[in-house]
Amino acid sequence: MEDHSRSCLVKLEHWLVGLVGLALVLLPGPIVRADEETQPGGTGLIAGVVSKMVSPSGATEVVGGASVSVEREVSSEEDTEAKFEAVPSLSVKTDENGCYVIKEVPQGQYRLTVTGEGLSPGTEWASVEDWHSVALDFVLEKKHKPGVGTVQGTITAGEGSETAGQPLAGATVEVRRPYPFQGATFSTLTDGDGRYSLNVPTGFQQVSVSGEGFALDLRAVEVEEDTVIQVDFALPIATEEPEGAG
Repeated sequence: MEDHSRSCLVKLEHWLVGLVGLALVLLPGPIVRADEETQPGGTGLIAGVVSKMVSPSGATEVVGGASVSVEREVSSEEDTEAKFEAVPSLSVKTDENGCYVIKEVPQGQYRLTVTGEGLSPGTEWASVEDWHSVALDFVLEKKHKPGVGTVQGTITAGEGSETAGQPLAGATVEVRRPYPFQGATFSTLTDGDGRYSLNVPTGFQQVSVSGEGFALDLRAVEVEEDTVIQVDFALPIATEEPEGAG
């Protein structure tokens, strides 16, 4: 995604150069930032790249034509929860490189929501200051039917272990959402036969397994509603770092 980010930065630089050039034409003499009494508050800018995760392993692709809507916080001191008001004039769409640039954003606190066809919405917050830019990227996930599926399997000792191929009892198995998505972590211990089973929400998930004397191992899976995914592990033994390493 670095090439697409660079494309966005180029567009941003062109806009900033044009803005500075306009200031040089309109303002005689040296450019001096006036105080609030002589000059109204300036504006800031929000820009970034919208991508989608296309596999549970974390591979992504940029999303062109995604809608970026903007809401400004209008909470008062009396409010117990944050209140936001839509600002349609600041809403934009991403270009073919997944890039978006929102110009002339007044100073304040904002909530941005990105939507795209077949994708779950993404929301981020931005604090905008006068004459400053905010970089805000989004990674969306394809929509999954809400529900629960099962991840199960057998954990055995891997090659190099004196008990290679034997079931590994008491190993810790955890299932959590891959970065940058958030969600609960589900965990269990393998039984005497090295088996485990966890019911987890649908969507991309990451399965990690660890055991005393063994190295951590990870697998990425996509969980569908009412389905069972078999994920077996043969854990490699943990390697000791040479003395003085680190």
